Amino acid sequence: MVWYAAGGAVLAAVLLDRLGDPPNRLHPTAWMGAMIAFLVPRRRTRGWGVSVVVSCCGLAAASALALWWAAPAAWPGGAGLAVYWAASVPLLKSTISVRGMERHAMAVYSSIMDGDGRAAGRLACIVKRSTAGMNMPQICSGAIESTAENTVDGITGPLLYAGAAGLPGALIYRTVNTADSMAGYRSAMFERVGWFGARCDTVLNWIPARATGYVMVMAAAMTGHDWRGAYHTMRRDAGRPESANSGYAMAAMAGALGVRLEKPFHYTLGDGRDPGPEDIPAAVRIMKCTAWLFAGVAASVAAAVSVVAGVVYGGLF
Repeated sequence: MVWYAAGGAVLAAVLLDRLGDPPNRLHPTAWMGAMIAFLVPRRRTRGWGVSVVVSCCGLAAASALALWWAAPAAWPGGAGLAVYWAASVPLLKSTISVRGMERHAMAVYSSIMDGDGRAAGRLACIVKRSTAGMNMPQICSGAIESTAENTVDGITGPLLYAGAAGLPGALIYRTVNTADSMAGYRSAMFERVGWFGARCDTVLNWIPARATGYVMVMAAAMTGHDWRGAYHTMRRDAGRPESANSGYAMAAMAGALGVRLEKPFHYTLGDGRDPGPEDIPAAVRIMKCTAWLFAGVAASVAAAVSVVAGVVYGGLF
């Protein structure tokens, strides 16, 4: 039942995302972030880092499974499935953020076009690097890179795990991703406690990152951009960033737009022109198309898992 419901839930969640994110007080990912922020500073040991991630993931999975078991118990038959589905859609939506990423990227674009001097500050909200002193191509590159990279973290990753393991899979993925974003930095404070979340995030993103790169090539074709450039740049440049996973979507985006994306002293992706402000909304369009295409992939995965589970477990799932 959990996987059968997930197939339609992933599509409904992407639709619901168009309304934007709820306030933090009503956002499950924000709740988990607050818990991680509370737990991480308690100790600075490698073992504590494992404990934080495992306990938070366990809580996320237990919450989803409790809903899965409680709905049929309270509403027997098809009503229980309907209740579970209706409750799982907003919870699944909380793990993705198409609209949120669009809003942040377009805020940078609007500041550039308005000339209000706030573009670098708005970019700082979505990148980990320092934005002080950035020139125009660097600001545009940062916004495009973040849009591409967060397509995996904030859209395709949770959708794929929702398809493969239902709501528990999406919540566990999002919990690990949140732990990595909050404590996975290579700093004196987080190096020991954040290592496990960072490793888990790398493992969980291995398949979604690569699948997203290829789906983004398709999205480039569908939005009228250079899909051949996206494919060849991804194949050539995906391994250049230090991260094992982030280069696939970013390189595909660079090739699709025909630009050169650069994080100074770290990597250069693509060999085209310097990115300009007009490339930011183009990147957002490719990101949104990728989200819808991947929602279809995730729904197909959910249907396939449901069929296999039905054969193996006699319809239990």
